[in-house]
Amino acid sequence: MIFRIAEYGAAVIGTHYFACLIQMVLHARLGHQRSGGTMFRSHLRNHHAIYSSIFTAPTYIEEDESLTVFYLAPIAACTLLAFGLLPWALAIVVTATFLLSLAAHVFLHVQYHLESSALRRFRWFQCRQNLHRLHHEQPNKNFGVVEFVWDRLLGTYTDQDFAMKGLDA
Repeated sequence: MIFRIAEYGAAVIGTHYFACLIQMVLHARLGHQRSGGTMFRSHLRNHHAIYSSIFTAPTYIEEDESLTVFYLAPIAACTLLAFGLLPWALAIVVTATFLLSLAAHVFLHVQYHLESSALRRFRWFQCRQNLHRLHHEQPNKNFGVVEFVWDRLLGTYTDQDFAMKGLDA
């Protein structure tokens, strides 16, 4: 029983971080490089154009073309692999974790751009919001949204101490 709980826990943690890696790589490679084609043009024309002069707004400004659906393709591929390679129960855990990580990504990203997000009272949120703000100021840094560990490992992280300036003011 303890082994099963550890196995599911490891699957949840590993899948979450893998989902964050997928998000970060797609964001960096397709949303911020010309080779991303339509995704590159859409990301710059929509999201970065909307939030270039303002970072937060009273309500989230819906983009003409949301790129969130593009994250579904690798998640679908991973889900098919999970059901093909893993026991049924573990494949369900992996799939659910992928979907929850995607939902967290979308939810937090919207909250980052709201002036009066209810999450603003939490320091962990303020830190991540500032890291995302830095991404808008330095588009080649901080591609993560939920986790920034991959930015650290892949050299695209901007120092958190810089991001924390002004939080205690």
